Amino acid sequence: MSGLKTYGLFLSHAWKNDDNYCELLKMLESAESFAFKNHSVPESDSPVNLDDAVQKNRLISILDEQIRSSDCVLILSGMCASESDSYWITKEIKIAKAYSKPVIAIKPKEQGKVPKAIQDDAVKVVSWDAESIVSAVKMHSV
Repeated sequence: MSGLKTYGLFLSHAWKNDDNYCELLKMLESAESFAFKNHSVPESDSPVNLDDAVQKNRLISILDEQIRSSDCVLILSGMCASESDSYWITKEIKIAKAYSKPVIAIKPKEQGKVPKAIQDDAVKVVSWDAESIVSAVKMHSV
């Protein structure tokens, strides 16, 4: 893969429900002519208790750093099942906007609807397939 641009990607996810996140990683890793570095927050940095203000602020700082150093933010839009997930996705989008990082919303693989709030902040809404996602990343990354 020499000669390819390596894209820094922040992939939004919740550690408690990583199936789609893991599937997305595999899809991106197998995409042809595409190299990326995962800027997502690893589970090892996940706070134990997000009700604790210190741990919550620590996670916000980590998110800020990871998103700041990325080229693009990918939002798995099917994650908005809970109020907590919506809070964190909104926080990630707000951080991305503060750093002028493009947000790409990925439709749920079940072809569910993308919440309007995510659509409004995304530069592109794409289908759950490698070609659409990679094309959007290449087109919109900073």
